[in-house]
Amino acid sequence: FAKDASGYAGGGNHFAMYLEGSTLVVRLQDGSSESFIRVPGIVAGQSYDVAVTFGPSGAQLHLDGAVVGATDLVMDWTQNVEYMQWGGRGWASQSGAPGFDAP
Repeated sequence: FAKDASGYAGGGNHFAMYLEGSTLVVRLQDGSSESFIRVPGIVAGQSYDVAVTFGPSGAQLHLDGAVVGATDLVMDWTQNVEYMQWGGRGWASQSGAPGFDAP
């Protein structure tokens, strides 16, 4: 899942959540920096409930109802003009345009 573009295009405030092998990765950006939350041990074929909450003190990753990671990076989706995409990261797109990598 992504609401992202190449680099910090469009002012940043980008988000991407994807699997890297058996590790769930959440990448958040503000206008000039990024932060990652990583959760290892995701099992193929198993169902999970996943949520990411955003607020003035940062973001939290919830897995099956438990907080499993957090970052103090603050991002603002009201400033994000990127396409919401499922099934690929928006890293390959220009700001405000569709395009993805890692389908």
